[in-house]
Amino acid sequence: MGGLLGYSGGPVLCCYASGPVIGIWDLTTTGGLVGRTWKANLIEACYFLPSQGDLSWDNGLGTPLTDEQMRERASFAGWDFRGQLTDGLAEVWMMPAEGGYPVLSLLSGYEPPRPPGSGTAGDPYQIGRLEDLPALIWAPDLHYRLTADIDLAGLSFTTAVVPMFTGRLKGGGHTLAGLTVVSSSDYVGLFGCIGPQGIVSGLTVADVLIVGNVGSVYRGPARRGGSRLLRKRGHRGDGCVQVPGRTGRLWRRI
Repeated sequence: MGGLLGYSGGPVLCCYASGPVIGIWDLTTTGGLVGRTWKANLIEACYFLPSQGDLSWDNGLGTPLTDEQMRERASFAGWDFRGQLTDGLAEVWMMPAEGGYPVLSLLSGYEPPRPPGSGTAGDPYQIGRLEDLPALIWAPDLHYRLTADIDLAGLSFTTAVVPMFTGRLKGGGHTLAGLTVVSSSDYVGLFGCIGPQGIVSGLTVADVLIVGNVGSVYRGPARRGGSRLLRKRGHRGDGCVQVPGRTGRLWRRI
């Protein structure tokens, strides 16, 4: 029994629980966030408010916060907040103007960016700025064309930049540089998964650092540089796309 989940068999990322947990106290099956999980390291950037401040519900799955801390943006390390691109591009969370705990941006008036174009094969969305990239997250099944090189240096992601992509992205020979993803999860990278219908072509991904969970199909030193070069059908990438962790999943061609 937990404030968010009773049992988790997979990753739990960037969530919180604030409701009371009432039941039999047993830290092997009960917690403020998740009662029990297959692997503790699959709980990442998750927080909970202990019932009446009682830390006996802290079973190590999630981080306990006080009521005051739950009202502060800085308490939620690893979260993607609206208006701050350095913590991610999806703008998932925001703090209410009237005060309170974080709320989902899409349920609070946020509208995802709409780059020039219409997202069709004949008129793909034009991605020419960092601020345009979230469009791939919110509409992953449409058509896109990169119109300029984009520098991601200074940004550090805790999940794949685009978790799932089933659309078409034409890189036009342009480069995404400085990608950094540091996570304890599987399937991390520029794309977490390119689905059966997804196609990415003509794109260079340079100066990459990817750190993922144990069980990677790619392994290597956790440093940035040219330790591995991947070339497939017009896609190029260089850098460290390794350390234990699955670095993206591919259902179709790139």
